[in-house]
Amino acid sequence: MSPAEKKVALKEVRVMNQFRSKFVVRCEGESFIEDDMLNLILEYCDAGDVKQYLAKQKRPLKVCPFIFPQAACSVLDVRP
Repeated sequence: MSPAEKKVALKEVRVMNQFRSKFVVRCEGESFIEDDMLNLILEYCDAGDVKQYLAKQKRPLKVCPFIFPQAACSVLDVRP
């Protein structure tokens, strides 16, 4: 990872740490770069990510009307 890439990655982590939304997974604790890889410690999501959640549903299209408004709210919470 170049010094410029490292600078951008660490800036993104600082920005992520500022978000406080129930719709956005939070960074927990410290992030670190090891072997040119950015490592983030994220909040635990017991239902998994959206793809995993939808895969577990018997009728995923029935769940979509509940997920898309939450995704829209997360975008509103994250915008500058």
